[in-house]
Amino acid sequence: KILSNFKEKGQRDFYHEYEYVNLYSNNNSEVNAFSYCEDNNYFFFPYLKKTIKGNNGIFDFETAYGYGGPIATTEDIKFLDKAWVSFIGFAKKESMIAGLIRFHPLIHFNSFLKNDSIKMVSQCKTVWLDCEQSLQTIINNYSLDIKKRVLKAKNDGIVCDYSQNLKDLMLFTKIYLKRMKSINARENYLFDDKYFKSISELNSANWRVYLVKTSGNQVIGGALIFLTDFFCNIHLSSSLKEYFNLSPNIVLRDTIIKDCLKLNIKKIHFGGGRTLSNSDSLLNFKKKFSK
Repeated sequence: KILSNFKEKGQRDFYHEYEYVNLYSNNNSEVNAFSYCEDNNYFFFPYLKKTIKGNNGIFDFETAYGYGGPIATTEDIKFLDKAWVSFIGFAKKESMIAGLIRFHPLIHFNSFLKNDSIKMVSQCKTVWLDCEQSLQTIINNYSLDIKKRVLKAKNDGIVCDYSQNLKDLMLFTKIYLKRMKSINARENYLFDDKYFKSISELNSANWRVYLVKTSGNQVIGGALIFLTDFFCNIHLSSSLKEYFNLSPNIVLRDTIIKDCLKLNIKKIHFGGGRTLSNSDSLLNFKKKFSK
């Protein structure tokens, strides 16, 4: 009901919906949201309230994995200051003593951060694509390497399509977890079967799983994306290392881009790299699809 006030396209993303944040609730955390309203302006902040172990009655808070954080219908600094003051007062009453906010790089404006209570830490760069261009312009802006490999993959019979059933989602899950374990990814990247089953039960308008297959129907890669009428977020993606030469990660992104243009999506968010470095290989791979 509160989110219905964010009617302008691009003011909210799927990461702000209850159904998404609830994917991360557990015995140690619960889904909460704070809202502040004044003169038909709204500030809305969904988060997880978490028990601090060994300290009964004391909590911290954290936004869910991904690009959530607070959103507002205005950039007015006076309004945002009042909203933050109100939230901090509320947090104290709730015995929340600290919190971690992951901001949404395509929604948040600088005025969000002009508050003494927030310590801003620049974490890493992310890559996004402006879909309000023609497909030909977007493809022309691919790196030369990407153009060549897309054509080669097509000639090799590599295909990619999306599904919304649990069976295909679990096929992707196996590939994703195998890759994460092989690169010694942090534990918070190792989602369990319950997590993916819950995703399969979300509104079908908000998610898709893409699978890349060889001409022999062997699944070699995949991606899980989240959608709104404005944004596409490539939430998780991975492929089998032994098939890297067939360019599954390239075919995935090329297919998702083309599908998003058909859906009139305005922005695709590819995310960032594995590290904070500007020379991160994954970050630079994603930059080959968008300037």
